[in-house]
Amino acid sequence: MNEEPQSAKPLDSEAEVTPRPPRTWPTWIVLFPIFPVALGVVSAVFLFGSALAMEGPEFFEDPEKIQEWILELVSDPIGLLILVLPGQLCFLGLAVGAALFSSDPLSKRLGLVRPRHSSRVWVLLVLGSPIIQFVGAFLAGMFFDLTEMSEHMEMMNGLVTGQSGFLGLILLVLVVSVFPGFSEELFFRGYVRVGLGRRWGFMLAILVPAIIFALVHMDPMHATAVLPLGIWFGCLAWWSHSTIPAIGAHLMNNLTAILIAREASALQADSDAAGTTTAAMTELGTFALIGYGACLLFLLAGLWSLFIERARPVESSAETP
Repeated sequence: MNEEPQSAKPLDSEAEVTPRPPRTWPTWIVLFPIFPVALGVVSAVFLFGSALAMEGPEFFEDPEKIQEWILELVSDPIGLLILVLPGQLCFLGLAVGAALFSSDPLSKRLGLVRPRHSSRVWVLLVLGSPIIQFVGAFLAGMFFDLTEMSEHMEMMNGLVTGQSGFLGLILLVLVVSVFPGFSEELFFRGYVRVGLGRRWGFMLAILVPAIIFALVHMDPMHATAVLPLGIWFGCLAWWSHSTIPAIGAHLMNNLTAILIAREASALQADSDAAGTTTAAMTELGTFALIGYGACLLFLLAGLWSLFIERARPVESSAETP
């Protein structure tokens, strides 16, 4: 009995096609070999270039003069441009430069797209974001004595509280709040999160940028305190499928930190002059309690609104990650 020949399956049938996993190696290369080298080189060039221009070549003959010069910069607006701005320019340049090599549009590769769900959700969560500072402080307090700031933290606090005058305050808000909100988020929650999220999912796409974000703060106490913020910013970006809410939350967080640090410094100065330290600390505690209490209410309202919207059938569930 002759058997009928079996028809051969087409080579291009769907059963034979295995989808190629999305490429993530460009993101890893930018994040590890390129990013730390670029950040170190840019910061060093700005710092030593500024010292050479302002003090002259002989300035480098005495290492103690370099340390003294850096301490003097802390209370000068120019210090913000020399000590903080170069790193932000590096974040922004790497994010945009690396994204230009992607086949995706620049806005999509950096997550600069309209957030999913309603604007009310993200406004509430952005306003509630400063409460994560409290979580970060609690975490840092488990490992460090927060009553004794590290040298790095003292320098950062001096940069924030030492500025005065219209120019100093404007530069402070721009360089410490606005610029980091854009540049750091475009790199960590934009370029890196989008790149890793293509293949590795929530945990890796959120935790890796958050850990590197914490480490670049260059101090164990500071890094521990900002780690919860990095995770929170990543969650906002993941839930919204956009970097925009994370940018707003980062900006809001830094602006709140500036206000609290300057208020604490002013109260401390007044208490030292009047000898009423206890009253000043009570006033600061009341100020912080009211502010963080309001942020907690915003946060809870935002999370509840997000839960409700993500639970809606069909239309919303198809969009949620």
